[in-house]
Amino acid sequence: MTRLRGEALGLVLAGGAASSYAVSAVMSGLAYGYGTNPMTLVTGRFALAALVICVLLLSWRRSFVLPRESWPLMAGMVAGSLGTAIGYMSAIDYIPVSLAVLIFYLFPILVALAEGILERRPPSYRLLLALLVGFLGLAFALGPDFSDLDWRGISFGLLAAFSSLPLFLCARRLVLRYDAVTVAVQINVVSMILTFLLAVFGQGLAVPGSAPGWLYLLGACGFFASAFMLQLYAVRNASAGSAAMVFNAEPLLTILIAWFFLGQALGWLQWVGVALVFLALSLLVDRKR
Repeated sequence: MTRLRGEALGLVLAGGAASSYAVSAVMSGLAYGYGTNPMTLVTGRFALAALVICVLLLSWRRSFVLPRESWPLMAGMVAGSLGTAIGYMSAIDYIPVSLAVLIFYLFPILVALAEGILERRPPSYRLLLALLVGFLGLAFALGPDFSDLDWRGISFGLLAAFSSLPLFLCARRLVLRYDAVTVAVQINVVSMILTFLLAVFGQGLAVPGSAPGWLYLLGACGFFASAFMLQLYAVRNASAGSAAMVFNAEPLLTILIAWFFLGQALGWLQWVGVALVFLALSLLVDRKR
């Protein structure tokens, strides 16, 4: 019974993380309109997350150090975090955003299958059905454009999807063994340094040119920081496959936020997609009762 309560809590936390990621995505798009670029945003969100979590560690008087035996898992999570961010940001440079998102969101299915293989416990038919219905709903909601295909964009999208495997699976093992806040600060500090170097030697850093741009940039980074922490506590309580399934709601929430606050129109197929994803989530929640 305790495990089931923990699973339910994990799903709620995953929903909170998906919501925060969605708000961050909308604010990121608004920040781009004021002169910033993807690598600046990726570096900034890791930096702000690291700063906030460092303050928490200091106030709670917790250790900043993880034992050496945690390093392989940490390396896997850092690689997953960077691969996801860089792969996704690069994919949208070569293929339509809707197609890049759809390819990336293969990751819940991949995570569920990989977790089943590693734990020698195949995912239930209900979870697989929820994952497939959720993916179909995303396809309707996003309405991807297949007219402008580029193998580089597809490859980067797949890189982002497969990078989510170590991001979720290593994260679950880390937070089950070690303090989640210490794990979070280590991941974000290392990722910040690496993305800063990639930005400096790549497309360069570009800060917004006005106060509203800074507001959107800081908002995007702040919501990312909260989403990252919620994601860690989600996979601490729920299985990686179940938590990943809930993240199917993130692009839909982004669409709904843009529709409600920015007035972007939604077609009937998009509404069908929204309904299918929430049907998939209801299948998952019912499975946990």
